[in-house]
Amino acid sequence: MTGSIYLIIVEFSLFLHVFCLPLTPTAGLLRGARPMGLSEIADSIKRFFRFRSDSAALIDREIGFQTLIESLGDGIIFSDREDRIILVNSRMASLSGYSVDEMRGRPSDELLLPKNERGALMERTNRRLRGISERYEILLMRKNGERFWAEINATPIYNSKDKIIGTLGAVTDITQRVEAVQELTFQKEFLRKVIDTTPSPIFAKDSNGVFTLANEALANLYDTTVDRIVGHHNREFSADPVQVERFLAEDLQVIAEAIPVVSPSVRTTNRRTKVEQWFHTIKVPFRAHNGGDVQVLAIATDITERKQIEESNAQLQAQLMQSQKMDAIGKLAAGVAHDLNNSLAAVTGHLNLLQSDPSLSADVAHSVDVALSGCARASSLIRQLLGFARQGRYAPHTLALADAVGESVEFLGRVVGDRFKLVIQCDSKVPAISADDAQLQQVLTNLIINATQAMPNGGQILLNIGTCIVGSNELFNAQAKSGRFVTLQVQDTGTGIAPEYLDKIFEPFFTTKSPSTRTPKGIEAGGSGLGLAMVYGIMQHHGGWAEVSSRVGVGSTFTLFFPQACQQQLEKLTDQIEIHGTGGTIMLIDDEPTLVDLGSQFITRAG
Repeated sequence: MTGSIYLIIVEFSLFLHVFCLPLTPTAGLLRGARPMGLSEIADSIKRFFRFRSDSAALIDREIGFQTLIESLGDGIIFSDREDRIILVNSRMASLSGYSVDEMRGRPSDELLLPKNERGALMERTNRRLRGISERYEILLMRKNGERFWAEINATPIYNSKDKIIGTLGAVTDITQRVEAVQELTFQKEFLRKVIDTTPSPIFAKDSNGVFTLANEALANLYDTTVDRIVGHHNREFSADPVQVERFLAEDLQVIAEAIPVVSPSVRTTNRRTKVEQWFHTIKVPFRAHNGGDVQVLAIATDITERKQIEESNAQLQAQLMQSQKMDAIGKLAAGVAHDLNNSLAAVTGHLNLLQSDPSLSADVAHSVDVALSGCARASSLIRQLLGFARQGRYAPHTLALADAVGESVEFLGRVVGDRFKLVIQCDSKVPAISADDAQLQQVLTNLIINATQAMPNGGQILLNIGTCIVGSNELFNAQAKSGRFVTLQVQDTGTGIAPEYLDKIFEPFFTTKSPSTRTPKGIEAGGSGLGLAMVYGIMQHHGGWAEVSSRVGVGSTFTLFFPQACQQQLEKLTDQIEIHGTGGTIMLIDDEPTLVDLGSQFITRAG
């Protein structure tokens, strides 16, 4: 029967006192007390005034009233229109720290509030004088200055003429309850600050995928606020429906099986920074309260930096493996080329001997010429293999890369045709390098011819010369030293190279061209797969290396790294010495008997 009130009417000598008290558990102690409605209260007041001349009855009523208010568990205080206390019970005296006699006749705000706060209680009293009943919480003060929280249920008191003659209040000490609420509020705010300060996204979702909890880190990831996340579905914050369904499947697994689920590597895009991030996510089941549905609680740790380091290490490892693989292939190519070269030398030499025989018929001479032509092509392939294996003939000397590139471009410009524009860009103060002119021209020829073939409709080929400082060069060339390098980039805007071919592009005999590929001038340029392998080998021999980057449909960029020439490095000159024989013995030495025999025949024929 919460909300019912008791009517208590007492008349002291000059005042009529009508008390309307809330129903409390202690009200059951009152004999004859019963809950009354507002209409019954009004009727009772009228009946009281009708019989108030009966003094004996009034005395009995006053005695009964005193017994009643003392039996209540709340403090009772009755004040007149000027807020002077007329009557209090012992519970109210105990709450305030004053005696009953000390409280009677004094203003309630003077006893229960500091001077600077009394206006608040006076305003409440004025509301009562306007006929307003209310329940409110207020911080009161005891006689010793100690503060305590009180809940006051106050109502105006009327006489028989419906005139307000005072105020009745029931005062309950709620300090423990308020402090408990304050502690809970503090703990809630503390936990809120903890999860919002945590840099890792923290969230909870129900079985439908609706967020029930989110922190600031998650809001920043989704470029929104916490309030806009809670109560909304995951799909509202993700542009990847497949990822959303996978998240929901994980959530349902956590709820159904009551086990944690770990996602070690989840990729998502930060909607605020537009940067791709990686997260390690752990999801666990939990209940928000007793009897509540099982939900999913998750924390996502940002592992983007770790992922980048892993990818960088993997890339460096791949580069090292590629370098080691190319070195092994080079050694294999050197052995094969050496054996082939010996065999081919024997064939070519004997064909030359036949060709020098004046008694050969025309048909046989023609066959010898065709055979020698085939041997020449085979010899060219062997030279390229030896160049890749870094066992060819090199005559390096100090030169300015820009000058060497300019000379090559002047020659190659006539080869590639008018549909292609060769542009050279060079940084200022590019240091000199030590290189072989012929080998450098071979590298440029291969790269520029490849670029023209990648641009069937013509275009621009940019050759950019610059410098850079590189460390850990052993990843690219075991013989390279750390320091300053001169770079040459050959960039086209052609069809590009597919990603799956990039790690094989420098391998011997690997090619994506058909055997019939030709340059715009009609020069045969396809099929062998040794052009870029030779570029790789020449650069390795020069103490540098070659790299490639490409995007399909955008173009390719080949970057050559040349070590800077030392200041004391002098140009090496090779003098040709003419030998004149004056008779004597010639010693001919070779590890191939066929070549020794061939050499002997040539020397004998030479006289």
